[in-house]
Amino acid sequence: MIGRRVDVAVVLALAICAGAGPLSATARADGDPASDYLVANQVFLATQSSSPSVAQRRLMTTVAAANRAGFAIRVATVPQPYDLGSVIALWRRPRLYARFLGLELASAYQGRVLVAMPDGIGLSRRGRLLRAPDRGLGASAGATPDVLASRVRTAVITLARAAGVALPAGRGTVGGAGRGPAADALPAAPQSNAAGAAGGPLPWIAAVCALAALVVLAVGLARRRSRWTWPGIAVLGMLAFAVPVLLVATVRHRGSAGSPATADAVAPAAAASTAAPPPVQWPAATRAAPDFALHDQSGHIVSVSRFRGRPVLITFVDPLCRNLCPLEAHVLNAAVAALPRTRRPAILAVSTDVYADAPRYLRQDVRRWSLVPEWHWAVGSPVALAAVWRRYQVGVSVARRRIGRTTVREISHSELAFVVDPSGHERALFVWPFGPQDVVRELRRLS
Repeated sequence: MIGRRVDVAVVLALAICAGAGPLSATARADGDPASDYLVANQVFLATQSSSPSVAQRRLMTTVAAANRAGFAIRVATVPQPYDLGSVIALWRRPRLYARFLGLELASAYQGRVLVAMPDGIGLSRRGRLLRAPDRGLGASAGATPDVLASRVRTAVITLARAAGVALPAGRGTVGGAGRGPAADALPAAPQSNAAGAAGGPLPWIAAVCALAALVVLAVGLARRRSRWTWPGIAVLGMLAFAVPVLLVATVRHRGSAGSPATADAVAPAAAASTAAPPPVQWPAATRAAPDFALHDQSGHIVSVSRFRGRPVLITFVDPLCRNLCPLEAHVLNAAVAALPRTRRPAILAVSTDVYADAPRYLRQDVRRWSLVPEWHWAVGSPVALAAVWRRYQVGVSVARRRIGRTTVREISHSELAFVVDPSGHERALFVWPFGPQDVVRELRRLS
C-alpha cells in the first residue's frame, strides 16, 4: 500500500516546497478563525458577516483610532458558538477565550486582546488575563452582533481612557458627510484566510527554493569549464531573477481563488474560466479508489462503491473548521453547480475530526455552507476514520491544550480532493488551493 501511493506523498512534499505551502497542503483546521484573522487585522466579526453593519463599522473605526494613538488592542466579537469552531468548549467563557486567543496570537502580536460574547467580555495580553472594564458591559443573553459591537466599542473607549488615550465617545458616522477620523482606513470585514496565506511568507519560500535550484545548476556549469559555461551562467542569472518573481505572482493569484465570494461568482462561468490541471493524474483503470463504509448526516451508509456509475469527489474536511475547509466546500459546490444535473458527481466529505461528528454539526454546515444536495458527509468511529485517512494518505494530527480547567483540541489535516471516475478508479488529485474551474475541467475530461 505504501509503494502504491508513494506518488501522493511526493506531490504533497513538492507542493509544500513549490509554494502551495503548509497552509495549502495542510490546513490548520482548529476552526478558531479569530486567531488566524487577528494576526494581520484588528477586529474579528462573526464569520458569517458578509459586510459590516453601522455598529460594527463604528467599532472598527474606534479600534483603528486607538491603535493609531498607540493603544494596542485587537477585538473579537463572538455572538454564537459557530464562530468558535472546534474550540466550542470555550463558548460562554469570554475570559477563557480571551486567554486562549492571547496565547494563540502571542508569537505575532503582543498587545491587548478583547473578547465579547453574549454573557460578558474578557481581556488578556499574551495569554495573561487582565482586569476588564465595568462588568455592567457584560451579560445580555441572546445579544445580537450589533449589541456586541456597541458593547465592546464602549469597553475599548473605557480602556483607552484609563491608559490616558482619549477617544471620541460619540456615535460618529462612517462614509459620506461627517466621516469619522478613521473612516478612510476602515479594516475589511472578515474574509477567507486563503488569500492572506498566499500573500504571506510562503510564496517567498517557493522563490528561495527556485533560486537555490538555479544556484546549484550554475555551480555545476562552472565546474565543467566548457565554452558554454559563462553563457549558461548568464542565462541562469536571468532566470534567477525571473522565476522567483513569477512564482510569487502565480501563488498570490492562486491563493485568492478559493474565497466564498469568488467561488460563487465563478460557478456560472466555470467552464469559460482558465483552468489549471491537477498536480497528479492517473490513466484509466490503473488505480482503484480504496472503498470504505461510513455514515452520512442522516445515518445512511456511504461508500465509493455505492456511487459506481457516476463520478465521485472524495475530500477530507473538519466539520468544525472555519477557515480553509469552508472555502474548499464553496469551491466544490461551485464546480458541481456548473455541471448539468445528470452529470454532477457525488461529493464524499470524510471527516478529519472525530470530535465534530455529531449530526447537529453536520446539519449546521449543510445549512451554513449552503452545501449542494450531492454533498455527503462520511463519519464513523475513530478507528474507521483513521483507516480511511491511512488508505488515502491523509495526514491528521490533534494537539490538545488546557486553558484553565478546559481542554481544547486543534486539528490539522491534509487539504486535498480526489477525482474518482464512474468505474471507481482515481483519476486526479487536487491539493489546496484550487478553483472550481479546475475541478470542472477534470470532470469533463472524464466524460
